[in-house]
Amino acid sequence: MKKLLITGGTGFVGLNLVRKLNNQGYEIHVIVRESSNLMELKALEENIYIHTYDQSIQGMIEIFKIASLISLYV
Repeated sequence: MKKLLITGGTGFVGLNLVRKLNNQGYEIHVIVRESSNLMELKALEENIYIHTYDQSIQGMIEIFKIASLISLYV
């Protein structure tokens, strides 16, 4: 089973993405804020793992998500 990591999984777009991928059988890990409403995510249950931001990012002003497994120079 493929594992996926989704940030923003409680928002409109993110939650719909989580639902679609959950229906396709993926193991989904969602990073959320502690203040997030998790009711809809928790209702999905199967293969959904919810993680909260840890102390290491507190106080940060911005987070750049630029990592990729894809190379443009193939």
